[in-house]
Amino acid sequence: MGCRTCVAVCMLIAIVSTDASQTENETEIHARLSPEQRSDIISFVERLMECGEILGLALSVVEQETPLIEVGLGHSDIQRSKHVTSHTRFPIASNSKAFTSTLIALLIEKGTWSKNSIRLQWDTPIREYLEDEFRLYDTIMTSQTSLRDLMSHRTGMPALALLILTGNPPSTSKTDFFSNFQHYRPVSAFRTESHYSNMMVALAGYVLEVVTGRSYQDLVRSLIFDPLNMTTSEFLQEDIRSLDLAESYAIDSTGMKHVDMDVLYDQVKFAMSAGGVISSAEDMSKWMMMQLKNGAPLLSRKALLETHASHAIVPEAFVTPKRKPWHDMVDEPVSTDLGWFTNIDGGFKRVYHSGSIMTYKSRVWLYPDVSLGVYVQSNGPGNRRNSIILDRMLYHISAILLGTGYTGQNVDAVCNDTQKYAEAPMIEARPLTRHLQDFAGRYERPGFPAIRVKVNGSHLQMNIGILYEAQLLYSGRNDAFVASMRGVYWFLPASDWYQFRNGSDGRITSVSTSVESSLLTFTRPGVPLPRHDLDPNPAACPSRAALDDSMNLVIIVSMISIKGF
Repeated sequence: MGCRTCVAVCMLIAIVSTDASQTENETEIHARLSPEQRSDIISFVERLMECGEILGLALSVVEQETPLIEVGLGHSDIQRSKHVTSHTRFPIASNSKAFTSTLIALLIEKGTWSKNSIRLQWDTPIREYLEDEFRLYDTIMTSQTSLRDLMSHRTGMPALALLILTGNPPSTSKTDFFSNFQHYRPVSAFRTESHYSNMMVALAGYVLEVVTGRSYQDLVRSLIFDPLNMTTSEFLQEDIRSLDLAESYAIDSTGMKHVDMDVLYDQVKFAMSAGGVISSAEDMSKWMMMQLKNGAPLLSRKALLETHASHAIVPEAFVTPKRKPWHDMVDEPVSTDLGWFTNIDGGFKRVYHSGSIMTYKSRVWLYPDVSLGVYVQSNGPGNRRNSIILDRMLYHISAILLGTGYTGQNVDAVCNDTQKYAEAPMIEARPLTRHLQDFAGRYERPGFPAIRVKVNGSHLQMNIGILYEAQLLYSGRNDAFVASMRGVYWFLPASDWYQFRNGSDGRITSVSTSVESSLLTFTRPGVPLPRHDLDPNPAACPSRAALDDSMNLVIIVSMISIKGF
């Protein structure tokens, strides 16, 4: 009998057998992870950590109701020689989204009603809960957007990554923050394409707070953390040091360097539902086992599987002909679910998500048809190689668990293949023919912090909001610059470009940025936005790719994995 057939038969027997026979059959299933295989997994992970300069890592592997591996490896704090354990806390970033979808499903099943006596449902327009205070870019989105749309990324809204990077002044209220959403232009028509958006999931969390009258954090603690006994799980907060997180690290020219963790709360202050959860290897095992037990003990199988179901097919445009895989095992989601993605791995359905904030990176991979789950988390260095190596670790572990027989997991080959991603290419500024002062000034766009450009010695300095600081390096053509990050984001690679444009009098009147997936233009005070910004049709908004082609600029590296939660 083949391994996959054996797994399916054993699972079927386990469902209908007595308790005694369950134990026997689980032993047979668990035999797939022998002591030798467990040792192989740990050794493989440790060797990749060494070559990838990953300081600390948490790993959980579960099957059905049993943790197979819960381990911490490396250091959580090199200054204090503190090691990672199965209880060490890490920010799980975008893996928080699945907590939000589970929370929504749970509240719906419990029969939750809003203050205006409207029952919480996946498909009820959220305008009915938020009433007159709620506005999105156009009347269709405002009147029809539902929790299902927000959680499956099918509203047509972009990532709005700039809002994450810039932070919010202390005077900004939650109401102020979400009222700005009426200014954010979609990049595709409503419910026609999938566009990943942290801010839409943040909006879903806000809806739950309005409906229940409780904070998102309180809802998750009382309805998910406490029932599952997730005792080390919490949320990012302003007093970040009190959380005892694994420290964040990145690499500069002098070696491994500490990253300012105080920024974490500023990034997710109004987006806890999109990226605010912190957890440990032990607690993430409990979370995955609940998912693999079809929701028990929190909610019904039907309610949970709704969150695992495909809702929006990822369009072919998601992978362009110009895009090359990072490595030979890269793949893309087949569909967006509710707080999850779905793909196929070795013939098995995989429900999964990744997370990234500052230099922390996490992965959760579930194989619900065979009740297997894997979680991995690291605290740096946060570069592209870090991401690839985490993926390779999970592919190796899943190949062993699933019996797919993948043989391409040679440690030396992985280390050699990923070396080219260890460092971002150095960017050199070209000579500038215009006066620096021509570019200086303030540029504005409704709903976003202003871009402030000033002359700093022999170069231009850009600041956006309270966090974003960069030195602008001239690309050599078309008044376009690449942002070399400074300040709290010193570790991010130079990839954002900014193109300044002239008015009819030859003076610079606006600047456009590549941070988002479409053209985002800021203008000097008193200068109107470009005509395409006033067109209600999303198709009228030029794409970033089109602008890249027209300018013949090469975007050096993608920052999606770092900017996104």
